[in-house]
Formats: sequence, structure tokens, C-alpha cells
Amino acid sequence: MSEIRKASKDALIYGLVSLFPISLGFISIPIYTRLFNPTEYGQLSIAQLTANYVALFLFPWLSASFLRFYEAYKKINKEKEFVGNYIALLFALSLSSLLIYAILLFFIRFFNVFNDTLFRILIISAFLMFFNGFMGFLQNYYRTKRESKNYATVAIGNSFFTLVAGLLLVLIFGFGVEGILLGSASVSGVIAIIAMVILIKKYSLSSIKFDKDILKEALVYGSPVIFSGFANWMLRFADRYIIQISRDSSEVGIYSVSYGISEKTIMLIITAIAFSVMPTLIFSWEHNGKKATEKLLKQFTRYQFILLLPATLGLIILAPQFMSLLVGEGFREGVTALRFVAAGVFFLGLYNLTNVGLFINKMTKTVARNVLIVGAVNIILNLITVPIFGYIAAAVNTLISYILLWLMSYFQTKNILRWSIDSRSFLRIVLSATVMSVILLIISGFVSSTWILITLIFLSIFIYFGTLLALGEIKKEFEYLLQYFKRKLSNVK
Repeated sequence: MSEIRKASKDALIYGLVSLFPISLGFISIPIYTRLFNPTEYGQLSIAQLTANYVALFLFPWLSASFLRFYEAYKKINKEKEFVGNYIALLFALSLSSLLIYAILLFFIRFFNVFNDTLFRILIISAFLMFFNGFMGFLQNYYRTKRESKNYATVAIGNSFFTLVAGLLLVLIFGFGVEGILLGSASVSGVIAIIAMVILIKKYSLSSIKFDKDILKEALVYGSPVIFSGFANWMLRFADRYIIQISRDSSEVGIYSVSYGISEKTIMLIITAIAFSVMPTLIFSWEHNGKKATEKLLKQFTRYQFILLLPATLGLIILAPQFMSLLVGEGFREGVTALRFVAAGVFFLGLYNLTNVGLFINKMTKTVARNVLIVGAVNIILNLITVPIFGYIAAAVNTLISYILLWLMSYFQTKNILRWSIDSRSFLRIVLSATVMSVILLIISGFVSSTWILITLIFLSIFIYFGTLLALGEIKKEFEYLLQYFKRKLSNVK
């Protein structure tokens, strides 16, 4: 199987896997926004962000190093020693995360940053933070090994049972917002323990130790990612804290819902492509060289544009319908924020592929510097504008920041691993997305129920891909799919 087809297959699986938690996310939004008011939802968002991104501040460098060097160690038959060292590092970091989180809570309490209710919720979120580190490593392990089915099992199981456990604690046992966090932590803990036991048995306990050379290599490559992870947190989520401190929890709730709808929708595509592309490009770089890797990157960029552009335009056009049908009444004013964030996430998607050249060339310091600069710009903009204009300013600043991040990455990687798209393909994709958008604008006003909205989404997909096919942009892919299904049917007969 060619690398493109293997990656396409993985991207399809990752896309389907991503679709499941995103679908659950859409299910949870109308439930949570009706169970909780904007203030309670805002407090839940702050607690989840604090837990998730203390973990992301500590663990991304481990995942990035594992992803980058796994193939090299496998090639020299040292996979067992390599994985064992990273498991040892994972346990050390997990214990460190609890200590850092406890120090953070001490300062929050000492300076009285948040009220008693929010502080109590933050304490509970410590359990979520601890197990999220293990879950992140496990999913990255399966992604690196290109075991998309195992990745799917862990990701889908965690998403489904997390939602179920949280709702049971809220609806039956009356836990309130705390129940969502306890449910998430409990499910993630059970899955992480089971999966880690299986992993340790596979590589044996004797392999779980620190090797000086492997550790040094991981730290040199990954340590800048620590700053990158912190900067990424600043860029993506510091606005919630600024809104909380300068405005109130209700605006955090409205903004978080708007941001969540935008991110969940478009991140389906970004995740599906990024998760399959990075391991494939690293494999190509190690085995086939720069020219072959650039050719692959150009093809992946084309696929990204084909999927990302219409999704973004469709969400921007249908934002009022999404907000009206998906969320509780107290959250519906966030339509404008949703549109700005959707546009911003589009540029985040472009950045994720543009940035590949820096990671492959081990330029993690440059990655960290870029995100730190843009994160600082984002915070400064938010500190100036959010106290005056509220959460709408945060949404606009998100768009500005992601555009800046993409531009920096684009100019830095032009001579390293060129990111580009064929001009004819670009024009065909833009024309097809324009046709779809015009039709959506005309008929979007007739949407009055969830079923009509779903029907309209499928209609727009049909129009878009039909136009692409008519223009000849996806002719080869269409013919391949026809041949594939013909073979499948003939095998059944």
C-alpha cells in the first residue's frame, strides 16, 4: 500500500474517530447548556481548561519526542528499550504534574483569584489532569505506531463513557458541575490503568528504566516543546481566564460554547489529517528523503484545502442556526464570536501542516519561539480589549493570532520543507466552495429544525463535491473509489 493510501486510510479512521467525540460534544452542548446556566458552564470550562492544559504544559514534549524518534529506534531494533524509557518518563511526569498543580492551587487560594465554588471545582479537576497525561501518551503511542484501530478503541471508549458517567453523576446523584469532572476522571483513570498494564506487559517491566542517551535526546528535542505547550495554552485558552477576571463567568460560558462549536467542527478535519500526516511524513523523511516528503506534503495540503475551506465557510454561514438549535437560550448571543473563532481555527489548520518542516528538522526551539511570540501578542490584545469589549474581542484576537502564527511558519519553512498547493487546484476548490456558499446563503433562512439543518448540511456537501467532480478536481479520487467498491462487490459475490 502506498504511503498516500496508507495515510488516507488512517486519516479516514482518525476522522471517524474524531467524529464520534465531536458528535458527543454536540450532544453534550444542548444538554449542558440546559442543565447549567452560563455562570456554571463558565466555571466548568475554567476547571477543564486548567486540568487539561496543566497536563498539556507538561506532556507534549514527551509525545513530540516519542513521535519524532520512534521510527529511528525501531529501524535499529531498539524499540523495546525506547518505549520502556518513555514509560518511565511518563510516570515521573505524572507525579510531577500533581505537585505543580498543588502549587498552582496554593497560589490561586493565597491570592484569592477565584471564588470558593470555582476553587472547589479546581481541586476535583486535579484527578482529571493526572489521568489526562496517561491518556495523551497512550493515544500518541498508537498514533506513532500507526495503529489507528487501537487509537480508535481508546478514544471512542473514553469519549462515550466519560459523557455517560458525568451525566449519571449530575442527573441521578445531583453532583452538579463537579459530577462532569468526576465522571471524566473516573473513566479516564480506568481506561488508562488497563491500557498501561497491557503496554507494560508487552514491553516487560525490565525495560522501564532511564537510559541517559535516550533521555538526553528526548530532552534536547522536546524541552522547547514545554515552552511551546505553555505558549499554545496562552494562545488558545488564556482568553478564558482574562474574561473570568475582567468580566464574569457568564461571559466565559457564552464564549466557551461558541469556541467549542467552532473548534469541534473544524478540528474534526484538522485532527484527521494531522494525526495521519505527521507519522507518514516522518517515515518518508527517514526512508525516502526531502523531495519525496515535499511531494507528499503538497498532496496532503490539497486534501486539507478540499475539506477545510467548505467546512469553515459552511459553519460561518450557518452560525445562527447552530446557535439557535444546539444551545440553551442564555448562550445564543455568541453567534458573532463563533464566526470569528471558526475563521481563526481555519488558519490553525493551515499552520499544522505548514509547521511540519520545523518538527522534522528538529527545530522545536523555533516552534516554541513562534508560539510564545504569538501567545504574548494574544494576551496583550486581550488585556487591552476584553475589559472594554468583552468576549467578542477575544474571538477577534483569536483570528488575528492564528493568522500571524500561520504566516510566521510559512515564511520560515519555505526553504526547509516547502508547503504549497497547485494553483489550479486552489482555484477549483475556491470556486466549488463559493458555489456551495451562495446556495447556503440563499436557503439558510428556511432552517427551522435540527433535521432541516442536518439535511441542508448533507445537501451542501453534495453540491460542493459535485462541483469539484464537474471541474475535474477529484476525478482520480472518484475513479479510485468506484474501482474500490467494484472490487468489494465482486469479492462479496
